[in-house]
Amino acid sequence: MTRGACTRRPDLPWTEDAHRVEDEIRAVMARVCTGCPVRERCRRYASDTFASAGFWAGGFRGGAYTGDLLDLLAELDTTELKEHYEPSARRARSVHRKALAS
Repeated sequence: MTRGACTRRPDLPWTEDAHRVEDEIRAVMARVCTGCPVRERCRRYASDTFASAGFWAGGFRGGAYTGDLLDLLAELDTTELKEHYEPSARRARSVHRKALAS
C-alpha cells in the first residue's frame, strides 16, 4: 500500500503497541488516516491477515480491549458465523443419528 497516507509520515509509530502510544499521537495518526485513499483496503488487509498489532485504517489492533465488551458484542454480525457453522452442525447431527441407529 505505497499510496497510503501513513507512508508520508514515517515519524509516527504505526507498528507500535497501542499502550505505548500517547493519546495525542494516536489522534494525529487517526487524522492522517482520515481521507486516506487506501483506508478501506488497509482495513480489509488487517482483517484478512489477522494483524494483531499496529495502527491500521484509523485504529489500533491487538492489545487489551478497553471499551465496553457488551457494546462490542452487540456490534458483531453473526450472520457469517451462522452460515459457516450451521451446515457443520447439521452434518454432525446426521452422523450422530446414523451412528445411534446402527
